[in-house]
Amino acid sequence: MGMGPIDERDISASGAVPQVLPRAGWVRVRSGCWVPPESRVVVDPVARHRILLEASIRRMSAEGAVSHQSAAVLRGLPVWGYSLDRVHVTRRHIREGQRGRYVRVHCAPYRDDETDEIDGMRTLSAQRTVVDLARCGPPHAVVATGDAAAQRFSVTRRELRAALGYAVGRQGYHTALRVLDLIDGRSESVGESRSRMIMADARLPEPELQTIVLDETGRSIGRVDFCFPDFGVIGEFDGGFEYGCTMTPDADPSAVIQREKRREAQLRDLGWQVVRWTWLDLDKPDLLTARLRRALTAGTNPAGAILRAPRPD
Repeated sequence: MGMGPIDERDISASGAVPQVLPRAGWVRVRSGCWVPPESRVVVDPVARHRILLEASIRRMSAEGAVSHQSAAVLRGLPVWGYSLDRVHVTRRHIREGQRGRYVRVHCAPYRDDETDEIDGMRTLSAQRTVVDLARCGPPHAVVATGDAAAQRFSVTRRELRAALGYAVGRQGYHTALRVLDLIDGRSESVGESRSRMIMADARLPEPELQTIVLDETGRSIGRVDFCFPDFGVIGEFDGGFEYGCTMTPDADPSAVIQREKRREAQLRDLGWQVVRWTWLDLDKPDLLTARLRRALTAGTNPAGAILRAPRPD
């Protein structure tokens, strides 16, 4: 048997007794569907949702398209901050949404050209996925998903606003408009997106993103996550896999870390203040913004120059 969801009827047909599956380490993802113990679904909520999605779609007979956070999972977009306990599907030929134990059915129009097929499942587009989430999802989570869609699929704010057209007069339309204007594909991780939203909530000055810092000779010192050029402050989010993302398979992690330390020393030598934080700091936004505010208040006038990354349309 494979790693995907397996129907109890198929298990019984193979000669096994479904009642003994829990003792053997099998995991039930929904009524009548199980996965073997070696599946990642045991520990990975995204993998578990993907399995639940496959199992639920098999049992659905009505027309519809995978949507919301379920569509984000299928497209490999981040789903930090969303509940993954139900599969989300949108249907255009029902009068109102329906919420079941495993499936949440939304009622909304969509065009055929707003869908494509992923692993045999009809799925709403990346643009429509972000828009649907923006109407009802947590703003910080929506921005993280939207930033990733902008970066990976070149989704633009203009396309998002056009995709939102179906929702004029519907609940969540104005909320979505505000959230969509915050999406910026220059943020390269959920942590960077969350950091940006924390700064916006605290009404800190808007930082430049992915700025290249030059020394007095015009030599590049490196690219930084957040830059406040008028205050001489640089912000760096240190994600748990930050160094790993920039390394080749045979790279020495300690050498990468030492290179980062040298780069920071060069930035400080130019007069920049550097504020660093980690994922854990994002759960204490008041402390993080207080650190940034102190650095901004101190202010410096660093030497060298910067190259700004283009802003989104």
